[in-house]
Amino acid sequence: LAGELALLREHHIQVVVAKNAGGSGARAKLDAAREVGLPVVMIDRPFIPPRPQVGSVAAVLDWLDHGVVRGV
Repeated sequence: LAGELALLREHHIQVVVAKNAGGSGARAKLDAAREVGLPVVMIDRPFIPPRPQVGSVAAVLDWLDHGVVRGV
């Protein structure tokens, strides 16, 4: 925490932007930001829509052949 506080103060940080990865890696940064009263912006991971999955090379080739037929 002391290192994060020093970093924020030495570089005159005005806002902390962090990704919301769900782990504890950014905890010290968030605690330091809170201690010095800085705003924090948390960025969530983007939504990734479902996509086709195949289990073999043959299935890939079949999927590609159908994609060509459909004009994809």
